[in-house]
Amino acid sequence: MAFLDIISLDRVPLTKEMLIDDLKNLGICNGDYLLVHSSLNKIGYIIGKEQTLVEALIEVVGFDGLVVMPTHSGDNSNPEEWSNPPVPKSWFLPLKQNIPAYDKFLTPTRGVGVVPEFFRRYDNVFRSNHPMVSFAAYGKRRKELLKNHPYDYELSDASPLGLMYKWNFKILMLGTNYDSCTAMHLSEYRANYRSGITRECAVMENGKRKWIQYNDLDIDSDIFNTIGIEYEKSKLIKSLNVGYANSKLIEFCDLIDFTTKYLSK
Repeated sequence: MAFLDIISLDRVPLTKEMLIDDLKNLGICNGDYLLVHSSLNKIGYIIGKEQTLVEALIEVVGFDGLVVMPTHSGDNSNPEEWSNPPVPKSWFLPLKQNIPAYDKFLTPTRGVGVVPEFFRRYDNVFRSNHPMVSFAAYGKRRKELLKNHPYDYELSDASPLGLMYKWNFKILMLGTNYDSCTAMHLSEYRANYRSGITRECAVMENGKRKWIQYNDLDIDSDIFNTIGIEYEKSKLIKSLNVGYANSKLIEFCDLIDFTTKYLSK
């Protein structure tokens, strides 16, 4: 939504204090561990934009809690597989030869929104080392959560999602749908729902850029909204507006167990 469109809605601009009140009313407490997905435009006009939202989240959970966001960089991948949009075949070789190697401090996000892109550069935020599906985290246990993120089977139990399950995270969806819920990919691995594939990307090894391959499943969020609708039919979830966005607070383990069972049918 463009800025002029937001203004035309004639809504009150949002302050950090207003966001904090809404987040607390939704049920978020000091010390909570959150995996956050957000649509800034749906929340409304925030004074200070993504900075204010990030600071509100951090203030609510405190340093003893954790705020985690996907900081994926899917354009560090085989250009032959790009579909949104596809690129000409003549581009394949120069892209593969020149896509910058993943750098957790420099590599920008892609397809996850402006909030994670701001968050990854925020003071005391730690980012995992995966070259395509990294996470970033703020809080006392951030490095413990993200220090191990193997390339193979990138969002399986071996990834930080496995620890998020063990640590009883909550999933916060601020104006987003289930099709952007990264956690649900964990169920695809647990249910062995997808076929195996090989992924490719650029990394740094021994100070040199290298194009590598690794093993994964062909994960896809195409069915997640359907699962989410079924989940909400059988589960009572916390749902309120944060700003002007319909938002949900969901128990991580509960959603993953439900999704795994659904995919295992």
